[in-house]
Amino acid sequence: MTSRSAMLCGVAALALTSMAGAAGAAEAPAPATAAAGAAEVQEVVVTGRFLATGAQSATKLDLSVMDTPFSVSAYTGAFMKSIETTNVSDLYRYMTGVARSGATGYDMTLRGFKTASTDRNAILVDGLPGLTVRFGSPPTVGTEHIELVKGPSSVLYGQGQPGGFVNIITKKPLQTPQLTVEAEGLGYASNWAHGNGYDASIDATGPLGANGAVLGRVIAEYGDSTGFRDHQFATPVYIAPSLTWEIGAHTQATLLVEARSTSVSFDSDLIAPLDKLSLLPKYTTSYQRAGDILKERGVGTTLLFNHDFENGVKFNLGVRDVQHKDHTTGMDVVGFADPANTRLQVRLRDVLNTRTYDFADGNFSIPFDTGAIKHKVLVGISGGQEMQDFNRLRYYTVPTTGAGSFTLDVYNPSYAGFPQESALPTTNPGAAGLKALNDPRTISKTTGAYASDFMTFTDQWKAMVGVRYSRDQQSFHEQRAPGVPDRSSDVHDVLPLAGLIYEPTSDLTLYTSYTTSFVPILASAVDVNNENHFAPTKAHSIEGGVKANLFDNRANVTAAIFDIKKTGVTSTFTVGCPTFIGTCTQQVGSEEAKGLELEVSARPIEGWSLIFGYAYTDSKVTSSPDPVTVGREATDAPKNAAHIWNRYDFSSGPLAGLGVGLGISYTGKREGLLPTTKAPDVTTLPANTLADLAFYYTLRKYQITLKISNLTDERYVESESLGNTILPGAPRQVVLAVRTTFD
Repeated sequence: MTSRSAMLCGVAALALTSMAGAAGAAEAPAPATAAAGAAEVQEVVVTGRFLATGAQSATKLDLSVMDTPFSVSAYTGAFMKSIETTNVSDLYRYMTGVARSGATGYDMTLRGFKTASTDRNAILVDGLPGLTVRFGSPPTVGTEHIELVKGPSSVLYGQGQPGGFVNIITKKPLQTPQLTVEAEGLGYASNWAHGNGYDASIDATGPLGANGAVLGRVIAEYGDSTGFRDHQFATPVYIAPSLTWEIGAHTQATLLVEARSTSVSFDSDLIAPLDKLSLLPKYTTSYQRAGDILKERGVGTTLLFNHDFENGVKFNLGVRDVQHKDHTTGMDVVGFADPANTRLQVRLRDVLNTRTYDFADGNFSIPFDTGAIKHKVLVGISGGQEMQDFNRLRYYTVPTTGAGSFTLDVYNPSYAGFPQESALPTTNPGAAGLKALNDPRTISKTTGAYASDFMTFTDQWKAMVGVRYSRDQQSFHEQRAPGVPDRSSDVHDVLPLAGLIYEPTSDLTLYTSYTTSFVPILASAVDVNNENHFAPTKAHSIEGGVKANLFDNRANVTAAIFDIKKTGVTSTFTVGCPTFIGTCTQQVGSEEAKGLELEVSARPIEGWSLIFGYAYTDSKVTSSPDPVTVGREATDAPKNAAHIWNRYDFSSGPLAGLGVGLGISYTGKREGLLPTTKAPDVTTLPANTLADLAFYYTLRKYQITLKISNLTDERYVESESLGNTILPGAPRQVVLAVRTTFD
């Protein structure tokens, strides 16, 4: 553990000690604990609700969705089991306002705004940043439920994109002993020979002692599979032990450790000749060799502590440390080697990346009255540090002509005749090669203080206001390449939020809100004067909506409209940039997203559960130094997207124990890349409609699921990246899963 994380844990230990003394270590565990544990066991039963009725991520307060003046959804364990997902990114097709924009869990579009691995707050774990694996999507085996908060959320969480964020709520130890064992096999119907694999997991929890004051849980998962692409493979390993100490009737501490390791094939996806999808090679094509590999290792340690004072005041503390490394060795595609776009230039790369996250957040929620007005005040501080070290150990671009040259066929890639790898240099000759073989190290520090007040004026009228002060410091240091100066930035921000709620009945909420967000510009970015004086990219949103519980709470509906404006967007350029800098940054862009969303979760009749969502998002560039991009749609942001998932379980008769699930998701056409003056013609990614079918059967303690994804075997594209790189969608896949739980 780093010195900074040790310091954070020291702060946590002091808080634990003081609170434990206040609570009295000899007190018996709260009677409500066992009930809470039993409630969680019931919640993850696969026939439960698909959306939960509460989500704390939006406000960090114990408020229901009906009392939250923002759009928020909580996708339950029942829903994840119903669609038989093993990682979080599999859920994006069934999350309203969310679209995949790449191969990793970080790559998604929320309300028209993209997130990437540099957006640490795009995916949180128990409200804190830092994923143990950077490229792969987080697994769902250790996830209790997932909360999706849409719109700018920087007041409570600090820097982040204005579309929103995903918060993974992990499974915690339970009072009720249980052991769940699960195994699944999978394969692609188009190629049973090598597109197959398996996954197995265990989940054991219960009290560790006679008095039940200490609870434990261990979750473990192992998988081994090959994909539908040539040379594609994955072997994920996951283990997550955790302990909960019921210090007293009102005090609890939980320590969670998550260790994850993955070995997957390195894959640079497909290349579209002449940027035309009609010229794409077969989806199974791979431009890598069988031994090209990406290995990742990560360990995350989280401490969660809470104490309820007798006067209703609550204290919550979270501390998270993540140590991560990924190592890529293999061939990378640089670009086309001929005007006809039939041959590819390749690069031999060996890259070792290190990331660490050390963050803490502590807050008090304080209820009190001022006359007839009831208040729930939240006061908190947060801070931490993220370190990134991207070390290029080898970065050699193979020449396309002359001695030692080689090119790769776009449609029939073969490395026959490739020069002997051990004889190739580490990097290309000259200054450009030395600069390419770099080792940049960036440290980002943040400190912030925030406060909010949820006010109840009457049973019908409620409001919320909040503010955050944040200071973000960044430093950049190149550790190998010559001639790169150190850079730093230091920005201060004050951000507000406000919301108003009208509840004519207990089952109907009308709300409006104003929220803000910001993202500091990377310290590595400089202008033509080799300086970094950029203001943070900022955004603000105005949202209005309706939330309703209908038909004796058999249906829950949320409808929202929003208008988000983002300013201070940066762009890079080389023409006119001094040669000793290479690439300059300017900050003159802006973007906007307007839209509406509708989400329904319902149980119309006994045994039938469904979730439906529709999102219309009009996102575009409103200003840019390149006039060609102005007015164009944002990338990977479909204007129209919709989904529905149904599940019906027979409870009696000859079909008792049988269930059927059917899901359909629609992703509208969208732009893969923004046009530029140099490349005005870009490919529009076509719309796709995917259907999933599942059958469930319960036999005593055994639950059997057979799911067919992409039932019609539609050929589709997930996303596009720079360099005409296309991420193809997966073909028809069959999954057979068996799980059982022992009490």
